[in-house]
Amino acid sequence: MLVLSADGGAGTTTVTLGIGVELAKAATQLNSTEVMAMDISASAALGERVWRPTTATVTDLLDAYRHRRLTGMDSYAARSDSGLRALPADPTAALSDNDYHHLATLLAHRYAALITDGGAGLARTPMRAALNLAHQLVVVAPATPLAAHGLSKMLTHLNDNHPHLAARTVTALTRVHPAQHSFGELQQLRQTLQPHCRAIVAIPHDPLLEHGGSVESDQLATTTQNALLELTTVLGQHLTCHPHHGPGTGKTV
Repeated sequence: MLVLSADGGAGTTTVTLGIGVELAKAATQLNSTEVMAMDISASAALGERVWRPTTATVTDLLDAYRHRRLTGMDSYAARSDSGLRALPADPTAALSDNDYHHLATLLAHRYAALITDGGAGLARTPMRAALNLAHQLVVVAPATPLAAHGLSKMLTHLNDNHPHLAARTVTALTRVHPAQHSFGELQQLRQTLQPHCRAIVAIPHDPLLEHGGSVESDQLATTTQNALLELTTVLGQHLTCHPHHGPGTGKTV
């Protein structure tokens, strides 16, 4: 599953963690294998939003794998209270398409689901590999007409160049505020975006998240929790897994 946006600051990290936490809770209830969130964004924000026992990043995991020093992944990934594993980006080194392919394949054989925070934009590595491997796409944008216009252009580009994702794209509208967005305005945004994706989920403005708070906090508004659960449920309708080839073998979703 790939989470991305047309512009920075849209909330891809919050959405990535929100989906990951909800999937991790479900996996725990089903006694399934763990869920991994991986950051490949230029901002490398995911590592700042989770408690990290080490400073390891995607680059460290990739180096260990290439040099056959990889004995386990727990020392490379943070673990949230819900059980979500999180692998931060390396802000000093960009992954290549080949790097991403190796990492995604490795992680998909260990975890029940892999959610990638792609950050903003398409014109950089390793987005080509991330799009080719993604089973579902979540496109994030603030609930404004300007952002919706840019998002509509991005979705059209994705549909034209990655048709396998056309029917598997969900849009998350963030920072929806009752005082700033009327019902009519939200309906207009939905009408603009609906032809390009299979579902649209509105995530309300939440002061806690606006300041980088945890999606697992008890102070998170109930409406925000419900919206993240709704988004995950919509995505869960299209979750599939490969036939098991061994413990923990899953699809890169």
